[in-house]
Amino acid sequence: HYGLSNDTRLKALVAGLDAFRQKVVVARNKIISHSDRLAIHAGTALGRVSEGDWNQFWDDLQDAVSNIYRHALGNEFYINEVGRPSDVDGLHKALKHAECFGQIMNEGDSALVHRCTDLATSD
Repeated sequence: HYGLSNDTRLKALVAGLDAFRQKVVVARNKIISHSDRLAIHAGTALGRVSEGDWNQFWDDLQDAVSNIYRHALGNEFYINEVGRPSDVDGLHKALKHAECFGQIMNEGDSALVHRCTDLATSD
C-alpha cells in the first residue's frame, strides 16, 4: 500500500522500533499493564533502557510516521513538533518507578517491602 512495501528506510525504522519494543515489552506485560506478583517479588529490573535508546525511539518513530504520512497524504508530519504521546511518557515514568520499586525490594526492610508489595498489587 502507498508504495511502502519496498521502502528500505521504513523497514529499517520499523526494525529499530521493534528492537526497542523488545527491550520494554516484558516490563509492560509484568509491571506496567498489571502487577505480576512473581515479577514484583523477584525484584529484577525489567525494561531498562538508556536515555539514548529513548531518544532513538522517538527519532525512529517520527521518521516512520513522517514517511508513511508523506506516502499517504503527500506532505510531512513531525510528531516531535506536536508533543510526545502521554501514554508513552507514562510508560517511561512507570519503568523508572519500577526500577525504584525494585531497589526498595532489595534493601531488606521487610516491613517496607510488604507495604510496597501490598500497595503495588492492590486494586
